[in-house]
Amino acid sequence: LFILIYETIFVLSFGAFGPPSRFNEKGVSQSDTNLSIVASTIPSSSSFNGKPTLQTMLGTPQNAAETLLRFSIAPPGSGRTATLIAACEETRGVSPSNVYQFEYDVEKDGTEGYSGTIATPRRAISVIAVRENTLITMTVVAPRKDWLDKSFDAKLRKVAESFKLTR
Repeated sequence: LFILIYETIFVLSFGAFGPPSRFNEKGVSQSDTNLSIVASTIPSSSSFNGKPTLQTMLGTPQNAAETLLRFSIAPPGSGRTATLIAACEETRGVSPSNVYQFEYDVEKDGTEGYSGTIATPRRAISVIAVRENTLITMTVVAPRKDWLDKSFDAKLRKVAESFKLTR
């Protein structure tokens, strides 16, 4: 998620998971519902004073969400429009740590989506945490219409709310 925002600071590793049998020949999920996790290494040469925190790296939850949407999710010229629904900071985990959680909608301006069909408006929840020299982002995304099903909405929110650092 932060490739465009922090491309000169972070080295990324990526994992994405979708429903089985919806993968293309390269193993990339073709599903409209997806869970992705990005772990970005923060080089020791970064200009953070002391131990990096969400606040020192990204500012407030609102500022971090707006930056994410403006530069990574829906940059100028991308044909995408992102609308922030909510941004907050929470404390989670066994050894409590702060996370930022953002909920947002993304629409593509009537162009084709990944599967060659008209792009479906999507809703996503991203949760971001920092552990030592790693920024970790978990995002769950699904078609916006699917979030209208209260049962499905509850499942997706449970996934997002379950994300925490365990050590």
